[in-house]
Formats: sequence, C-alpha cells, structure tokens
Amino acid sequence: MAGGLDLHYVLSRRQGEPVREVLRRELWRYAAEAVSAQWGAVERGSLTITTENTQGELVGGIYGDSAFGCMNILLLWVREDYRRLGVGTRLLSRAEEASRQDGCRMLCLDTFNFEAPGFYLKRGFEAYGEVEFYAGGPVKYYFKKQL
Repeated sequence: MAGGLDLHYVLSRRQGEPVREVLRRELWRYAAEAVSAQWGAVERGSLTITTENTQGELVGGIYGDSAFGCMNILLLWVREDYRRLGVGTRLLSRAEEASRQDGCRMLCLDTFNFEAPGFYLKRGFEAYGEVEFYAGGPVKYYFKKQL
C-alpha cells in the first residue's frame, strides 16, 4: 500500500522546526485516546523552574513534561560558577515537590557519563538503562525515582 502512495517527503535539520509541535500534538492525541480507554484520562503538564542571582542573571534552571503520572525531566542546567554550591540540588528538590503536587508518582530523566550521573544517584535516583554509543564513546544513562 505505501509503495503506491503519491507522497512528498521533506527533510529539515532546523532545531526549531514548527512541524515538530504538530507531530508531537498528534502523537499525544493518539496516545491519550489509546490509553484513556484502559486507564482513564491522561493528565499532562509541564514545569520550568529557574533561579537568578542578585544581578538578575540566570544561573540555573530545570524543565520537564509530565504524563501518565511521571515527570520527565528534560533539562537541568547550572551555570559553571554556581556548580557544587547546592543550586542543582535545590532545583531538583523543587521540581520533585511541584511534580508531587501535580499528582506525579515518578521522575524520569537521562544524562550522559560526561554530565552528572553521580549527582542523580546521590539524590535517590535508580539507573535502569544505559546505551554506549560506540566503544569508548559517550554513554547515556536512564534514571527514575519514585516520589
């Protein structure tokens, strides 16, 4: 069937491609319909928490999206001169609390071996998977934490 379709395929390498939001929305619509029949309505949410210094400069932030009772942390960043001062820990703690308030029962995230896997292990996260991209190359770790 697919071989007989008259379709035009478009390749884009732009990061902010607007069609990505359309694709994501359509996938979520499908997932919500498929899941709601078995488990009820899908509650979706998002959070963004940032912190600034006294000069109003951004020094850190965390953001994520939630569905199915799980907050998926997409990014946690702390400016280099503010690292190892507890900023990341406080951002993560605030995200955990906000996620609990939103009804999430779990946090999930991924990080590379050159980033901060030890940071998450020290804060109660459990590694449940890893991918080595090639021998001697970067390793991506997957973590979860029950709330």
